[in-house]
Parts: sequence; structure tokens; C-alpha cells
Amino acid sequence: MSDTLPAAEELEILHMRALRGPNQWNNAPVMECWVQLGGWNDLSSELLPGFNQRLMQWLPGLIEHRCNIGVRGGFLTRLERGTYPAHILEHIVIELHGLAGAEIWYGRARHTSQDRVYRVVFKYKDETLARACCVAARELFLAAALDLPFDVPGTVSQLRDVAARHLLAPDTRVLVEAAAQRSIPALRPGDGQIVQLGYGARQRRIAGTQTDRLGAIAASVAEDRDLLERQLLAAGVPLELAAVDEAEARGAEYRFVTVGGRLAVVLDGGRRDVTGEVHPALAAAAGEVAAALAWDIATIDIRAEQIGSALQGQHTAIVKLQPGADLAPLGADQATPNPAAQAILEMLFPPAEDGRIPIVAITGANGKTSVARLLAHILQATGRCVGMTCTDGIYLGGRRVARGDCSGPSSAMRVLLDPRAEMAVFETARGGILRAGLAFDACQVAVITNIGSGDHLGIGEIESVEDLAKLKATIIRAVSPAGTAVLNANDPIVAGMASQCRGRVLYFALDPAHPVLVQHRSEGGAVVFVRDGFAVVAEGAQERPILRVERVPLTFGGRVSFQIENLLAAVGAAYALGIPAESIERQAEDFTPDLEHNPARYNVLEIRGTTVVMDFGHNPDALSAAIRSLDQFAQTHRTAVFSSAGDRRDEDIVRMGELLGSAFDRVILYEDDDLYDRSAGEVIALLRRGMASGGRARRIEEVQGGLNALDYALKTIEAGHLLFAQAHMADPTAGFLRKQWLA
Repeated sequence: MSDTLPAAEELEILHMRALRGPNQWNNAPVMECWVQLGGWNDLSSELLPGFNQRLMQWLPGLIEHRCNIGVRGGFLTRLERGTYPAHILEHIVIELHGLAGAEIWYGRARHTSQDRVYRVVFKYKDETLARACCVAARELFLAAALDLPFDVPGTVSQLRDVAARHLLAPDTRVLVEAAAQRSIPALRPGDGQIVQLGYGARQRRIAGTQTDRLGAIAASVAEDRDLLERQLLAAGVPLELAAVDEAEARGAEYRFVTVGGRLAVVLDGGRRDVTGEVHPALAAAAGEVAAALAWDIATIDIRAEQIGSALQGQHTAIVKLQPGADLAPLGADQATPNPAAQAILEMLFPPAEDGRIPIVAITGANGKTSVARLLAHILQATGRCVGMTCTDGIYLGGRRVARGDCSGPSSAMRVLLDPRAEMAVFETARGGILRAGLAFDACQVAVITNIGSGDHLGIGEIESVEDLAKLKATIIRAVSPAGTAVLNANDPIVAGMASQCRGRVLYFALDPAHPVLVQHRSEGGAVVFVRDGFAVVAEGAQERPILRVERVPLTFGGRVSFQIENLLAAVGAAYALGIPAESIERQAEDFTPDLEHNPARYNVLEIRGTTVVMDFGHNPDALSAAIRSLDQFAQTHRTAVFSSAGDRRDEDIVRMGELLGSAFDRVILYEDDDLYDRSAGEVIALLRRGMASGGRARRIEEVQGGLNALDYALKTIEAGHLLFAQAHMADPTAGFLRKQWLA
């Protein structure tokens, strides 16, 4: 029968990627498995002889799997009616996880723009196990389809071995699950058992039930029996307990767990909770023992005749001492709080604390970097250490600690792991969300600057503006219930994201009469707008002027409208964080949009009699906005230096050519190395095609390399002309200008 079916090689796992934080699929980590189905694509389950029977025999747990399309009777009914390989693979992966001891209940199978390629998406608890389950699911599917032997017990055993090696140990898992119930975030910095609870400066670290409060010397005392006894005697621990000698003890053995020098729980030999039966003097003595040894968490095995009686009059003794505790027997049922785990968390994080620092996530098609830089500058007025990531690097306390494009989750994670970071501002780019999700589980403020006509469309299955908006809205769905989404009311797609926010919404727009602002204010909502030259924050009928727009250097005297919008976004985010208006005003007026503080984001320079406007301008919307802003300058003759990355769509590159051709008299085109899959000269050809319909540009030149093109323009431009220079690479361009033309 297998002769009539496709070859096994046609079903291929192309790649897998772990989205470790909130993502376009879910607010929890998911694995994306890209599968090429080949000839299997068109074969549903009822067309594969004996397939359903073999699959149910091997994995009977599949029978009751829920189906996301609402088919009654579970997955078996779906199989019998006919379902396709991608969906079957999804359910096999889920079942294999459960058999390996890591139960999950979320999965999706979605086609891609590539022929016969699907994305199988599912939650996971460990990346290594998730990848192993994907591989095993493919092999099992093919064996069932081709009527080949398959060792199910052996495969499950191997997966359980993987789980045992890579999943968190039971004690750590209990603590992490208890932390999640209190909304305390957990990060796993490496592949080991160390877990960070909390972010930045509010973090605490655990390894099993040993915490960062346990000193290395204190821990080493546990290995020296004589030293243990001497230390207990020196500390004045009751003599009835001080002798660490099991031979002298009488009665039953009880396990005392102390946390922070206080008794958390007591178990008898059958691991029954008998804490309520313990005499206060015995409970206090156990706490004294742990305190004397400087163990924040301690397990003390005590043999006693009567735990409900005072120490005097009975023979009691410590038979074993060790730092940490075994949490597994103390309440594995998630419905029953684990008393020791609760006590440990309360020691590390008192009830009013959750280990979180204020996090602001900023995304959009344009303006992200400027908003991030300005907001970080505003937050410095709090006196707290601000971690900021953007396309130019990672900054901590105003100092750059890493260079390059750092707008992805790995850079944000570096800030969250840093114990100095007290606040965080993250530029959150499209690519990072696609590749790995967000670095954090929730944020206090999320800002969407704009979507417009989009950017980077046609990449990573983001084919339309709607696809891009759904992806960007990941940060809105990650806003905590007590947080705020700051949305551009003038962009209908952005304004429509409000329904996805669990917290409150603050809109911003230039016009106070914008219908979205008016409606939101009528409902008591918060908005930011410009009136009579002032940026104003309003909640309901209450209004408060924050600052005079023309005094903020970023706006160039209030003449650059897109920078005013960026200012309003930053003001809205700062207001949502509770920053005083006076601090917002002072810091905004102190922020200089020059080559040092905001390179390549609309810098205006005077170079040897030529006005140079340097901007990123990397998509049609950004270029159009920059061109409109040039009307503020008196120069009538305009020269542009411009290019486009090769990953833009043809129509977007052509459109930018049209804009150049209609706005400039002279255009110097260049290409750098970021051609992606395009051939040399292809980008310039597309720009020329657009410029042909522009009507204004009379002189078009080509130079290889962005810095060469800029240098050529500055050497050949006439005094009194205006030069618009697109800085494709911010740092190299800024460095080149400082060294060659501004020295």
C-alpha cells in the first residue's frame, strides 16, 4: 500500500523556532515548527488505509483531545471525518508532551504563503523537549501512514529522559508555579536549574530551594558535623535539640521546614502535614536552629516523643540538618497551596511586591527609536537606573553598553537580567517578535506609534497591513491589567487595537477635536493633544498643559509634525507611568536630537554653508513625512542621497522613487551590502523606475556605498542648497560626519 503514497522524505521539518514570550499566537511561549508536506498535503486521514486505527492504538489519549473547530467527540471524530497532516501532527505533538510528563493544551496548524508549507504551533515547557517531540511526531505519523513498525514505549521513554534532563527540577517547578500564581515573572538565564524570579533590580535567584540569600560559607557548614554542633551550641540552641545524634533520640521522626527563621511546615513520617500540632516552643527552637546556621531555608529532621509537648521532660534530638527543602511532598496538588513554597515566596517577595520593574514597550512602523530615546531621557529624572534598547544599542543609566541593532528580545532580556536596571524602555521591532516573541511576560505601558501603509511587508508571513498590525499588537495584549496602552488616534488601525488591551487606554493626536479623542474623553478616558502650542494631557473634562511644544528641540520649534507626534507618544507614556509634569517638561526640553543623542532620526546640521537633514526614511510613509517637513527650510534647490534595503517590496521601493522624483532636483542613489536576495543594481533600478514619473528630478547619479554617496554629495553640492541624506546605518554615518566634515 505504501507504493501509492508519497515518500517519507516529502514530509520534512524545515525549521523550528521558539517564541519565548508573548507572541502573535499566544501570550505564553510557543514553538513554531515549519513543515513541508509535499505530496502528503492533500491526503486527509480517511484516505490513509488503517491510519486512524494504528494512531489510536499507539496513542489512545488522542481520542479525547479537544478540537479547536468545535467538533463533538474529540479528535477521533475529526480523524474519522477526515483531517489533514498538519493538524494531526499538532495533536501528536501535544500527546507526546503529555506522555513525557509535560502536559500542554494549546496547538494550532496554519498554512503559509509557501506552497504546501504549514506552521504547527504549540505551547511548550522546555525547548529541547519540544523539538524532540516534533521530530518524534513526524516519525510516528509516517509510520502510521505507511504501515511501518514504530516503538511507542521506546520513544516515550526517550522523551521522558529528555524531560528529566531539561525540565526544571520538581522543587524549582513548584516555586515557579507558585510565583506565577502571584504574577511574579520567572526567567531561566541558562540551561541549568538557576531561575530568576522578578526583573532587573527587583530580581531574586533560586536553584531548587536554595536562594541567593544563602551564603556559600553558611551552606558549607552542612558538610561538617562537628562544626554544626558547635555552632548550634554557641548560638544557645536548646540543649535538648543541640545533640545531632540519632542514636540518642526517641520517638517518631518529623520533618521541620523553616523559612526566614520561622517554621513553615512540619510533616510526619507519612508526609502528613502536622504543623498545627507542634508545640510553640518546639516551633521556635526549629527557627533558632536555622537562624543560628544562617540558612534562609532549612530542613530539620527531629525525633521527638511528643511534638505537641514542651521540650522539657522528653528526649528530643536533631537527626539531620540541611539547607533548602524538598517541596514535592508538601502539596503537589495545584489547587492546594504549597505552604513551604508560599513561605519562601513571601520571604523573597513580601505580599505587596511582585518583583517587577516598570517596562515600556514601543513599536510601530516609524518613530520607535525617537520615542524610546526621548522617553528614557525623561525617565532619568526619576533618579532610577533606566535600561533602554533600540536599533542603535543597549543603554543602562544613560551609558551605551552594547552597539548595533538591539531592538529584539535578546537585548531586552539582557536588561531584565541586569540587577542594576530599575526601569526599562524597549524598542520592539517586528523581526524580534516574529523570531522569538517578547522578552517579558507583561509590560506596564505599550506604545504604538503608527502602522500607516506598513513596513517590511512580504517577510515572515506578514503580507498585509492587517498582518503587521496583529503582530505589533502583541505588546498591547501583553499590557498588565493595571497598565496602559498608548495609541495613535490618527491611525485607524492603531486606534482599533484598544479592544485588545487588558488595562486602560490613552490616545494621542495633534488635533484635540479628533473624533477618537473626543469620544474617549466623553467616557472619562485619558488623551494627549496639542492646543495653543501646548502639549496637553486630559482625563475626561480635566485638562493639564504639560509643556510648550516649540521649546522641545525634538520638534524643531514645533515645525516638524511627525516629531510632535513622537513627543506626544513619549509624554503619554511618561504620564501613564506617573512621572510629574514638571519632570516631563524639563527633560523633554533638555533632550537634543543630535548625532549623539538621536543619530539619523531627523538631525539638522550646517556643514560648510549647506543645510543637511539626516534621517532614516526607510519606507514610503517615513520618506513622505520627512519630505513634507522640508518645507520649513528656505532653500529652494534640494538634493537627496537615498537607497533602500533589498527586503522591501518592489512596489514600496518604486513608491519611494516616485516621492524622490517629485520632491528633489538632484538625487544621488546608492546601494550598500544589504541587498538580501536581490542582485546588484536591482534596488537602484526600482528607484529609477519610480523617479521616472516624479517630474522634478533632473539630475540622477549613482555611487556605490552610503558613506561614499554622502561624501560625494557634500563635496559637490553648492552652497545654499539643501541636502536630505538618508542614513542607512546610523552609527557609521554619524561617525563619518564627525570625523570628516564636523571636526
